[in-house]
Amino acid sequence: MELGDASIEGTGEGGDPARVRFPDGNATIARLLVSRLIPDSTSARAIKDSVTARFAYRSLDSVDSATRIRLNRTVVRAAHRDLGALVDVTYVREGRAHTVSASNAMTEAAIEPAHRAVEELR
Repeated sequence: MELGDASIEGTGEGGDPARVRFPDGNATIARLLVSRLIPDSTSARAIKDSVTARFAYRSLDSVDSATRIRLNRTVVRAAHRDLGALVDVTYVREGRAHTVSASNAMTEAAIEPAHRAVEELR
C-alpha cells in the first residue's frame, strides 16, 4: 500500500531523513491508512497533509464503501467461521451487542483486551 511521501527531511533525531517523527504520534499513520482505504473520507494523501486534514467521519461507515470503519465500539469477540472464509465480530455500542460478518476484519486494542476478544490469539 502506497502511503504517499514517506519521508520528511530533518524530522528524525539529528536531522536523519531516514527517521521520521510525527507531530501527532502514530495517528499520522492511521490517518494515511484511512485515506487509502476510504479515499472519500479526506483529501490527505501525503504525510505533510494528514495532520491538518479534515476527515468526513460519516463516510467511514458508509454502506457504499468496500471498507467500513466503525468508531466508538468495543469489540468483545472476533472469530473466524466457515473454515476462515468469514470473520464474525461482536461489538458493544450504547450497551447493546451487535454482530457483523466480513471477509476481513481489523481491530485496534491493547494486547490484553485483544487476547480476550480474539479467540485465535489465546
